[in-house]
Amino acid sequence: DWRTRSVLQSMAAPLVALLNTASAKRIFSEGTPASVEQCVETGGILLVSADAMREPAVSRLAGTLLKCRFYDTILKRRANVRNPISTLVLDDWIQSASHGTGTRHSDADALALIRSRHGCVIAAAQGLAGLDLAIGPYSRRAVLANFANLFFFRSRDADLDSMAAAYLGQTTQTLKDSARFERMSPSQRRTLPVEYLREIPVPAVLPGALARLPTGEGYALIGGRA
Repeated sequence: DWRTRSVLQSMAAPLVALLNTASAKRIFSEGTPASVEQCVETGGILLVSADAMREPAVSRLAGTLLKCRFYDTILKRRANVRNPISTLVLDDWIQSASHGTGTRHSDADALALIRSRHGCVIAAAQGLAGLDLAIGPYSRRAVLANFANLFFFRSRDADLDSMAAAYLGQTTQTLKDSARFERMSPSQRRTLPVEYLREIPVPAVLPGALARLPTGEGYALIGGRA
């Protein structure tokens, strides 16, 4: 009936308008089609580039579709079988990050399973604040718990400072305490200073250290070593 038709049209209108943009036509219509499944299983390289500044919606759509197809292909594999290692590299993870749970397209659910099927994800983000705006703080915490190796570069994000201090462990710092007695020494006729050395554990990366990093330098947590 006409009401169902109007509902479907209103649901499809945003997507149709998005696919009619020039950037979307270049991504989805130009050249020969590429199969994500074939690239994953045969070890091919598939590069998708989109202008996230001019067309953020197109970039988000393309990144999300590519990520979902990758997750689908990896999760169809049998666990504990010697499959080829397949990697998804997300240069701007915020554009395609998924929140929530209950679906294998969600980062929180899929990232916990693809490792057992020889799949991995390398994701880069400008900071935790941008991820919180995209998927929320709870989903961000659930997703980041699945990454084994972390790299921290220059940033002024306060939450990122706290995360680096917590994950990169502690080091020992030697403090020197001195005490001066009021009584005089009978032999040297002067006060005798006494020094005490003590070691205290401190974070390896103190708050604010990420903001002071030179360009190109960073802290890394690879496996269990910082």
